[in-house]
Amino acid sequence: MSFIEGVWIALRAIRANLLRSFLTLLGIIIGITAIISVIAVINGLNLYVAENLSNFGPNVYVITKFGIISNHEKFLDALRRNRDLHVEDARAIAQSCDLAERVAVEVHSTQDLKRGSDEVKDVDIGGIDPAIVEIEPYDVDQGRNITEDENARAAHVCFIGQDIVANLFGTVDPIGKQMRVRNQEYEVVGTAKKKGAVFGFSRDNFVKVPFNTFRKQFGAHRSVNISVKAAAGASMEESMDQARRVRRRHLAGRRRHRDHEHHARVGDRTNSRDRSSKGDRRSESRHPPPIPHRVGDAVLRRRRNRSFSGLHAVVDDSTLHAASG
Repeated sequence: MSFIEGVWIALRAIRANLLRSFLTLLGIIIGITAIISVIAVINGLNLYVAENLSNFGPNVYVITKFGIISNHEKFLDALRRNRDLHVEDARAIAQSCDLAERVAVEVHSTQDLKRGSDEVKDVDIGGIDPAIVEIEPYDVDQGRNITEDENARAAHVCFIGQDIVANLFGTVDPIGKQMRVRNQEYEVVGTAKKKGAVFGFSRDNFVKVPFNTFRKQFGAHRSVNISVKAAAGASMEESMDQARRVRRRHLAGRRRHRDHEHHARVGDRTNSRDRSSKGDRRSESRHPPPIPHRVGDAVLRRRRNRSFSGLHAVVDDSTLHAASG
């Protein structure tokens, strides 16, 4: 059978079963359309996240204690299993990761702001290392950003978002003005450009303060976020793997150091107790306690007789009675 004859047979079969042919073709069209639509939606979401949700620059990743958590059970598991991140971890990554071009830390808290009678509640307060502006873009609208000198001396200055400008200062120029965070005055040195809202959540409701100032006011025992910019020419995956290895080595070294200090303290306490026990035994050997001589329930007391060189037992009536009874 030739190719042309095969085509004619197929066409006659389609004409003979028009409904079946239409439904088969419709299913194929729906399946292909669904696949193309899903791919388009995924690409669109990726682009939306890259342009609107992400605050990071290119080739940047963040190391956090919790990561992306979708339910309460996972949060509790991460809270129990994951260790806090410290400034020392960021320092170890900066010193040991040649695939990391820049490393900086940030820590967060939610607080209320006040200026006179005006108040803004539930504001994200971020304590930042000034080097983070080279990793995460903080576009300046007015004034400037926080400097290294202000972080070094824990200055009470802040860099604020547009929601804070509108709700706390209104039409007043905020640069150089004061506002309170938990009864502590801060001077506004700069404002950020408006970022807008995503899914109904504003990205302009924030205040950035120097990292050392944050620790001084809110405490130094919070887990930090470590922002890392991969080195030029290195892939982000390779940089992340290297940072992960450095972090594990640093944890192991810190654990060994802590165990060594614990054993040293236990050894010091044991040696102290041993020395104290030996001292007590030597004291007892030099000064033995007096040993009373008992006869029944009576006590015979020895007293040196001045007229004799020996010892003389003296027994009074009550003692004798108790002894003889």
